[in-house]
Amino acid sequence: TITDEWQVLAGVRYDEQKKEGSGNNSYAVSPKFGVIYSPADNGSIYVNYSKSFTPQGIVNNIDDVNDGKNLDPEYGEQYEVGTKWELFDGSLLLTGAVFDITVSNVTVTEEIEGSSETITTQSGEQRHKGFEMGAQGQVSDSWFMTGSMMYLDAEYHRPETDSLNGKTPVD
Repeated sequence: TITDEWQVLAGVRYDEQKKEGSGNNSYAVSPKFGVIYSPADNGSIYVNYSKSFTPQGIVNNIDDVNDGKNLDPEYGEQYEVGTKWELFDGSLLLTGAVFDITVSNVTVTEEIEGSSETITTQSGEQRHKGFEMGAQGQVSDSWFMTGSMMYLDAEYHRPETDSLNGKTPVD
């Protein structure tokens, strides 16, 4: 806490993945940083930055051209701006956020055209941009309601010759 209105949050996470016998160990230091501004007792505005590390295993499919291949980790980077407000003596909570997430070294498995085989590769990025809003509140002594919505624009950014470039990822 810097002042009653301003707070700074910072952290670091260390991850390590050890793959026995392969020598393809990987590690990452993932920083997280945020600033919260509280212009009133019932509300706050925040900015957040973080990095992530997602270990991957090996390709384990005999029908995959790259069966047995050790996969490298996926790395992520996120920027977010949001706000939270309590209204009517705390009986209503409103939230909203805008975010931009980029995941690099994305693992993709595709079917090989004209064959029963697949191929698992890693390249390019997935980009997720969007916003989310939520409201929850005590309507009466026996009714509590909650609702939320999100808009998400996600797509692959891969080499232009790649068939997935510009398409929406699954899930």
